[in-house]
Amino acid sequence: MILTWIMGFFVFVFLLIIMPNDLAYFKSLTEMGILDTKLFYHPDQVRIIGVAYGSEGRETYILSKLTLDLIFPIIYSLFFTLSFMFFSHGKPRRYEIACVLAAFMADMVENASLALYFWQFDRDITIICWIASASTLVKWIMIFTVLLLLARVVSRYFLGIGKSIS
Repeated sequence: MILTWIMGFFVFVFLLIIMPNDLAYFKSLTEMGILDTKLFYHPDQVRIIGVAYGSEGRETYILSKLTLDLIFPIIYSLFFTLSFMFFSHGKPRRYEIACVLAAFMADMVENASLALYFWQFDRDITIICWIASASTLVKWIMIFTVLLLLARVVSRYFLGIGKSIS
């Protein structure tokens, strides 16, 4: 229980303090902001953003992908998993955990793809942009799915549905 609250605290610190600062920096380089917050994007948009970031901005973006964007998915995945564990009385359904894992994996592929693309920006590796874009879409679909599943589990927990009767 306490670990769930700690992870929840870190999720909110990231969402309310760290991520807005990161977003503000990249929005100062271009109005298009960062790609992580979009549901889907075309490789041409990635190229335009990369040009607008410039060499220094791309380096900062890569660093962000390899630090903050590695830590945050671990934290939110632990939070979701622990929340499912707690609100399911220690017995989450496999598909709930599978959705968390799918969101985590899609986020990791997105981060690695975008870091690779901006690292090799002068080369034409458009396929990496398509992989990143598809991963971003899958990430958001899975995160929204996890949130809906968690809302169901939490509501069942507070309504007393599914508790074992002793």
